[in-house]
Amino acid sequence: MFLMMDGLALGVGMRRDINTNYYRLMLEVSKFAENGAEIMMNNRWLEKPPSAVDRKALARL
Repeated sequence: MFLMMDGLALGVGMRRDINTNYYRLMLEVSKFAENGAEIMMNNRWLEKPPSAVDRKALARL
């Protein structure tokens, strides 16, 4: 939703200085997301399949 609204603002905005700020913000967000994805892959958090809670182990407590 956020990126959709930014794209709308870029298309409708008449001021070039604000559009430049939107472009800069989108670049920063994409770099941040890329760094986060790399951290998740390095720690094997991204490829880990979802797992259920071991209910038998919980019942023993």
